[in-house]
Amino acid sequence: HLQRAIVREGRTAIASRARRVEVLANRLETFRPDAVFAERRARLREASHALTRAMHHRLDRTPIERAATRLGQASASVARVRTERLDHLAHALSLVGPAAVLARGYSVTTDPSGRVIKSATSVAGGDRLVTRLSDGTIRSTVDDAPPQRPIKAVKAKRPPRPPDPDPPQMDLFKDPE
Repeated sequence: HLQRAIVREGRTAIASRARRVEVLANRLETFRPDAVFAERRARLREASHALTRAMHHRLDRTPIERAATRLGQASASVARVRTERLDHLAHALSLVGPAAVLARGYSVTTDPSGRVIKSATSVAGGDRLVTRLSDGTIRSTVDDAPPQRPIKAVKAKRPPRPPDPDPPQMDLFKDPE
């Protein structure tokens, strides 16, 4: 009976960790430059289609040749501006995106559950770590770590002071009696 309970708990823990990894992978996927660009391109296509529909609506009231010329010019202008903006954003993202930061020599270290390690004092000897670099990951074990920070004691709040029956100066917010 105990063995089945341990196996069940182990499977539950593994399933929980697998869901966490999937959530983190999906979150990372959302910030990938190609995913961001694909979404921006889709919005650009939608805007272009909306402009085309608006121009077709306007064609009903404008001579055909003139409207066709204006539609072509407007579409080209919007496409050019949006493309330039998208290129600019792509360049900016390539400079500061997670992949670029890792490529500059930085890394992200987490515990096996995916929690980011932000301080050397948050690990102890024997802890397992996962370090993500630009070209892969490294799994390691802590040999030595600085001592854990002591937990600060919470000070009790003082009760509010009773009002002074004979204040040394007059109160600016009370009417004089």
